Amino acid sequence: MSEVTNTQVPGTAAPAAGAAQPPAAPAAVAASGTGQQTDKTYTAEELAQQVQEQVQKSLAAEKEKWEKDSESKVTAAVAAAQEEAVKMAKMTDDEKAKAALAKQQADIDAKAQALTQKEIRMDAAAVLTEKKLPAEALDFVVGNDAKTTTENIDKFAKVFNDAVQKSVEDRLKGTTPSGGGGSGSAADTSKMTDAEYYKWVESQKK
Repeated sequence: MSEVTNTQVPGTAAPAAGAAQPPAAPAAVAASGTGQQTDKTYTAEELAQQVQEQVQKSLAAEKEKWEKDSESKVTAAVAAAQEEAVKMAKMTDDEKAKAALAKQQADIDAKAQALTQKEIRMDAAAVLTEKKLPAEALDFVVGNDAKTTTENIDKFAKVFNDAVQKSVEDRLKGTTPSGGGGSGSAADTSKMTDAEYYKWVESQKK
């Protein structure tokens, strides 16, 4: 049988038999740098991407709502078709002929409306591009006719441009820093680069 060598540091008492051994002291962590986290700065491209992501989230929520509304309309249309089939079964031949003629005219009107709607969407897409508005807004500005669509685009453009203008004004005007991280003097943000400005904004949150 192998002998177990018990090494003891001189000047210390040996642990009692069966006693739990003290945990080993944690290894010293090598210091690297100051240990402080540096402020994150953003390029113009990164900021534009963040804005685009926020727009995408808002549009996705609106699209989900629109899809639910569309699904409800489809369900109602199916129910109406079933009801119409029951009516047709109870009609005389003359009534069926009249109903078939009315349906034919309705189909013609629906195809004409679909063609008009396609043209409206194409025109609306061109206007959004011309006004430098997000193309994802197309589904939300297109109405049943050209007039309604134009009104919707104008309303959307005003809200969108007002938001952009406010952002620009907040970016350009000099404000007095507040909070523990501020120096107490006014900061002229109009002379800052994008990276300096957003670094300054982050410093005011501390």
